[in-house]
Amino acid sequence: MNFKDLLLPIGLAFLSVWALQTFIFNSGSSDQAQHSFKAPRSEQANKPLNTDIDFVDASSSREKEETLVSTEWADLVFSSEGAIIEKMGFKRLIDGQAQTIYTVEPTGHREIGFFLLGLNEKTPYYYRLVDVVDSQDDVKITYEASTDECSVRKLFIVNKQKNKIDLSVTLRPKGNTLIKSRLFFQAPYMPALQEADVISSVVLDGSGKFVRTGRLSLDEDQGWINPAIFGADDRYFIHAMISDGGMLNRAYYRFDEKHGLSAILEGQDTITEQVWNLSFYVGPKEETLFAAVDPRLDQTLHYYGWLAPLSSLLLKALNFFYDYVHNYGLAIILLTILIKLVLLPFTWRGEQSMSRSKDMSKKLAYLRQRYKDDPETLAREQAEVMRKFGAPMLSGCLPLLLQIPIFFALSRLLSNSFELYQAPMLWISDLSASDPYYIFPVLVAGSMLLNAASADAQQRFQMIAIALVLGAVTANLSAGLALYLTVSTALGLLQSRLVSAFSKA
Repeated sequence: MNFKDLLLPIGLAFLSVWALQTFIFNSGSSDQAQHSFKAPRSEQANKPLNTDIDFVDASSSREKEETLVSTEWADLVFSSEGAIIEKMGFKRLIDGQAQTIYTVEPTGHREIGFFLLGLNEKTPYYYRLVDVVDSQDDVKITYEASTDECSVRKLFIVNKQKNKIDLSVTLRPKGNTLIKSRLFFQAPYMPALQEADVISSVVLDGSGKFVRTGRLSLDEDQGWINPAIFGADDRYFIHAMISDGGMLNRAYYRFDEKHGLSAILEGQDTITEQVWNLSFYVGPKEETLFAAVDPRLDQTLHYYGWLAPLSSLLLKALNFFYDYVHNYGLAIILLTILIKLVLLPFTWRGEQSMSRSKDMSKKLAYLRQRYKDDPETLAREQAEVMRKFGAPMLSGCLPLLLQIPIFFALSRLLSNSFELYQAPMLWISDLSASDPYYIFPVLVAGSMLLNAASADAQQRFQMIAIALVLGAVTANLSAGLALYLTVSTALGLLQSRLVSAFSKA
């Protein structure tokens, strides 16, 4: 076996690795929004970003009062210290088991809080709980606080059915004091994901341009003027402002050492009474939840792009199967079978075409050997073989071309969908994480090696090289995607055996 014969399959395999890294694990845009600015660090033409908070009553000994709000989608704990959401856990049912996933928890720092309000140099920290009104559609919570410069009223409206929170901030300056307001809220924080999680900024600027930038690439002096959507996300959740009531001036971020990233909304300065009405989406990155609150958030999905319609269709099919079998592992298997059945007419003809191509190659090789000294007869016989077998190359490549977009759409889907997070199957406790025992990678490589056993000598070495590289790549994929590759490879092997059997019949 000549080493040069292995260069093509090995090169293709490593090209696949690069494609997986580029199109699956990396996502988002690094473009800068047209409506952004870079603030100076001192007072110049543009005022610098204000990321600090000075509390006027930080030494008070008032007792903290907590209020639990439970909705269909989350449990939220409100605190009178800062009038913030101190804890937020999202509810879901996975494989028949109730589960709560927290993205906001107590930080231990007064300057970090979900919906923390910052004012001038005198910001109230201790609020008084005024009222809690629990109705059929929502829960309203009202807090009030006062300093010698301003009185503040914060009204939270938590929707019971949708992942939506409205916040109304009323500012009443005292005398002729100019009040400068800022609202802070944190990015989703999931300690369980550790290095597998990536916190990013999420911005839809005034021109409609969407930008996501990883925390490590985000410029701490970067700001945006009047963004339409502003917040932060991680692999599965997003916290974002979706409406600002026309009172938003600027928006920017603050880096928090332990808790990732805080988004800061800067309101318009005022010396008269002002009411600032904002709306927020908080929750998982799911199409159905986005549709109920703000469809523009679809752009934060990891599979958003030119393959988004295909990914969306495959996700609907996956959830359809899950509704019947109540296990995402089984749903992935059924989805793989469905894809194979849809592509069967093309792949079957492709297999037959490849089989005819092999037979034609053997006959041409035989003719070249037999008529090597008779060019005229060789040309006539080769023409006859070509007429009989035709040119099967296009139909042989068509199945592969059809499977490429499906594979990449599924790759994004199965690697980043919240539905698969902590979804179990047999020895797998989380289909969104890699296979801890490398069983799926071994099965993928084993299926391809089994198929290589029936190939001729030259093809056998090429298929062995591809099998080993693909097995290594599969080890780094999510278990859900590895399961798809395992089932798809096994079904492909079965189909090859059936085509071979029918060809001989």
